[in-house]
Amino acid sequence: MAGILAGLDHLAATWPQIKWLASFPTDSPFFPEDLVARLAEAVEGHEMAMATGHGRSEPIFSLWPVHLARELRAALSSGVRKVEDFARTRRLATVDWPAERFFNINTPDDLQQAMRRL
Repeated sequence: MAGILAGLDHLAATWPQIKWLASFPTDSPFFPEDLVARLAEAVEGHEMAMATGHGRSEPIFSLWPVHLARELRAALSSGVRKVEDFARTRRLATVDWPAERFFNINTPDDLQQAMRRL
């Protein structure tokens, strides 16, 4: 969450005309190419959007409005540490994909599997 907050703060300070931040984990190389477009479409009428894989939350794959930085900072200060816990307090849109699109590399075996997929 601190990394997302840093991104929101950076956008607000550097590019105030940009209103949204898309977040992705760095260990998930096969995420959907249309992720940002579908999250942006779904967020209308909501505060933020999050990906799901077969109904399971994929909280780091999210679209964040820059204006939520203050609320995110307050949540961090109060001890909230999981993106999903924060997101549940917002008007949240979700977009579902097949779960395998969110494969992440955590072990040497996962890396080997990813290399085979490439």
